[in-house]
Amino acid sequence: MGNTARVIPLEARRPRSRSPLLLWGSLAASLVVGAGLAFVGFGSRQSLPQTAERLLVSQALSGVETAEREHARAIQKLEQAAVPVLAEANDPATPPQRAAKLFAFRDRLAFLDTTIDDVRGFIVTNPGNAGARALLLSAFQEKTDVLRQVLALEERS
Repeated sequence: MGNTARVIPLEARRPRSRSPLLLWGSLAASLVVGAGLAFVGFGSRQSLPQTAERLLVSQALSGVETAEREHARAIQKLEQAAVPVLAEANDPATPPQRAAKLFAFRDRLAFLDTTIDDVRGFIVTNPGNAGARALLLSAFQEKTDVLRQVLALEERS
């Protein structure tokens, strides 16, 4: 009969008294640890997408800048070919109708050059502005089209 369990009535058990300082200290430590884990957990989840987003924006910006340089090079080649054609506008031997078209093309090209310069200046201080980048590419495309029209005019004569 040595395996008898001893049962102590509930009334006989003495509650452990905890010091209020220990209780408040434990509660404060739990809050600090919980807040720290929440901060670290949420902070790391948010920084990963932001970093990935920045990387994607950086890659897209690099691609746009490459396209801008390619447009500028293509325009430069077209301009070199168009210079002699546009110079005909000042030649008295050029028929008036052709001279008027050439002057209109020169005015349009001058306007596009001013637009391109203004947008480039804006982009220097706002490199990530998608609207400005789109406007610049549009101006490049329009200038390319005008230069091709000038060269087409030369082919017809």
